Amino acid sequence: MKVCTKCKKSLHLDCFYYHKQSKDGRKSWCKKCCKDDTAKWRIQNRDRHIEYQRLYYMSHTIEYSVWHKNYRIANLNRLQESARQRYRNNPIPYKIRSAQRRGREIGSISKVEWEAILSLYEYKCAYCNSNDGVLEMEHIIPVSLGGRTEINNMVPSCRSCNRKKGGKHPICISWAWKAVWGKLYGGMRYL
Repeated sequence: MKVCTKCKKSLHLDCFYYHKQSKDGRKSWCKKCCKDDTAKWRIQNRDRHIEYQRLYYMSHTIEYSVWHKNYRIANLNRLQESARQRYRNNPIPYKIRSAQRRGREIGSISKVEWEAILSLYEYKCAYCNSNDGVLEMEHIIPVSLGGRTEINNMVPSCRSCNRKKGGKHPICISWAWKAVWGKLYGGMRYL
């Protein structure tokens, strides 16, 4: 047993940090008092502490990158399961960020251009020719396959056709290929 000189509590030796220079080999403050004092110092000297951390990281970048790489290799399954669990619990932010990222990468079309596309297709779905419900902007060549959000790659689509086509290339889906290319190049709709 040892008495902490700061909080004056009598505690077991395991509650004190090691210190080579003291007689009993332990610090005079208990671990809790040491942690509280360190946290207080960091708050009072926030800029100094941040600068110290930055300089330390800059001088040890190789060690950090090696450690992180080894950690990811050793804990790959656990990290992947943790990411899947976070996504399952709250998928909305991930979907928003993904859509925003894809939107930045692939360009955009204006409202006037979208209206021109809608009028070309007579405000009907490009695939099933129905005008029921809301028409969505559909990429003929999906973004996942390198398609861009440009006027020559967009068609109006009802929700069910858009979901049915998904991320497949229209060549792989005969009904999609015939419907879109038939209209774009003056042919008839085949549905």
